[in-house]
Amino acid sequence: MIAVVAGGDDGAALAVRPAGADELEVVLGVLRETVVRPRGDAGTTWGTQFPDVERDIGTGRVYLGRLGDEPAGCFVLSWADESVWGGDDGDAGYLHRLAVRPVLAGRGLGEQLIAKAHALTDLHRAAGAGPRSSSRTPSAT
Repeated sequence: MIAVVAGGDDGAALAVRPAGADELEVVLGVLRETVVRPRGDAGTTWGTQFPDVERDIGTGRVYLGRLGDEPAGCFVLSWADESVWGGDDGDAGYLHRLAVRPVLAGRGLGEQLIAKAHALTDLHRAAGAGPRSSSRTPSAT
């Protein structure tokens, strides 16, 4: 696990790691909380259903960030985006579903999650040349 300091109110570091299948509801909760506006209106960009996250939760591509025991944010990191950019070229990572819980906004957590995704992309690039299966993910150690 790579922990990055994110400046939580209690001094806790933001720990980011692949979400386990048993954490699906936690990740979905973060995403749904993010798309609900303060007035309670559902956001229109993502909606409230995330079949891609449900599909990918067991592949190691869905990451969950926590401050201590508290879920703080999440993202999906893929090595290919067939519909837009094509297959895995061994060089790029595709960041999807980046979300930070609104109650934690303004603490730099989104920036920290992006930094984690960047570090994972660097590991992916260093791990080998050439295309890979989009289901493989680098070790987060």
